[in-house]
Amino acid sequence: MPVTFEERPNREVAGNVRDRMAVRMDAYAEMLPEIRARAFAVSGIEDMKQLHRIEEAIARIPEGGDWKEARKEIAAELDGQAARAETVLRTNCFEAYAAARYRAAQADKDVMPYLVYHTVGDDRVRPEHRALDGTVLPVDDPFWETHYPPWDWGCRCTVSGMTQLEHDEEMAAAKDGGDTAFKFPTQAQLSKIPGSAPSGYSFNPKSLALDLDDLNDRKYAGEEKMRAFSKQMKGHVTEDAQGRQETVWDWLIRKQMEKDAGKLREGIGKEDAPEIVIVRDADTGKKVAEETGTAKEVGDFLAARFFDTKSPRRSYIAIHRHTNESDAVPSLDDMQMALKRPSDRQFIVSDLDTASFTISKSARATIPHDAERQIREMWEKWRRGEITRGQWEDWLGSLPWCKYNRKDGMEGLRP
Repeated sequence: MPVTFEERPNREVAGNVRDRMAVRMDAYAEMLPEIRARAFAVSGIEDMKQLHRIEEAIARIPEGGDWKEARKEIAAELDGQAARAETVLRTNCFEAYAAARYRAAQADKDVMPYLVYHTVGDDRVRPEHRALDGTVLPVDDPFWETHYPPWDWGCRCTVSGMTQLEHDEEMAAAKDGGDTAFKFPTQAQLSKIPGSAPSGYSFNPKSLALDLDDLNDRKYAGEEKMRAFSKQMKGHVTEDAQGRQETVWDWLIRKQMEKDAGKLREGIGKEDAPEIVIVRDADTGKKVAEETGTAKEVGDFLAARFFDTKSPRRSYIAIHRHTNESDAVPSLDDMQMALKRPSDRQFIVSDLDTASFTISKSARATIPHDAERQIREMWEKWRRGEITRGQWEDWLGSLPWCKYNRKDGMEGLRP
């Protein structure tokens, strides 16, 4: 019986494409190199709807879409420039596939701890790429952060995995002068390889996995550079396929909070699950605190750490889960904390939804002097059953000095 193989849609790769933020080139140019992999921009395209149409055409390829049709759609958005459409399609598809392959290599490195560099082997291979053909290095070697294909414009090279046994056998053959197609460069030899592509193009397969904690590390940007970067990104807007806008910095913060929310949701529904809070600096995204305990213990921790008059007057973002999922969101304690620190944002996750609320600095002057009393009275009405949970939350949403947002899933994390 003949055996046939059917290409399966790769949803992870399609997700890598669709999950990037659409930005104009002026925003892209000001981004940290580590962030650019999470953005989608096309030179000369300012219209967000055009960007999303191009992005969608690219995303359909790993789902089984037709390459020629996608190229045609992209060319139509680029004034008929077929060659440029091919470059946009090829570069973005290859990067998305490469990021997925790199994650798979990381997951499988216990079995295949080495990666092997391969060229296509034809006469179009550039000398810098041909020189790397057959190079074998550990999966975690820094070399792959700058030379994982596609590491240059139009790069067609690939990598494959190698087991420890294969590595040892091939290395022994190389030492004995035997026949081997592999190279095992020393660190001294690696140091002579240019650290970037001659074209100036760069691709780091780790970039999609980097979070704001990583970027605050000195190895990448560092805290001071992140503070300046966030200020720049607050001046640029991104827009999703539904036309919803937010600043580039808010997009980055929201993606980080989605990751945090996923961690917090792991304990929801478990008996005696503690209350957990994660606090981040709103201007760097760096995690500055994480505390677990009873509702009182977490509340006391926040009061001592962030609401003391001696604490630095910075803006923070706190995300937490309540110990009792039937509690109204936000709780009385949550609102009291917000009143003490206008401009801070708080997020609460539950099993089905997420809520956020902020009291802005600009609204501080409009907060009535008896705001805390009003909040307490409404809270107590809910606790006595005089109003429903929904009515409590509707009332919060009606306050002109409090921005409240509660939606299904992660949508409540939108600013």
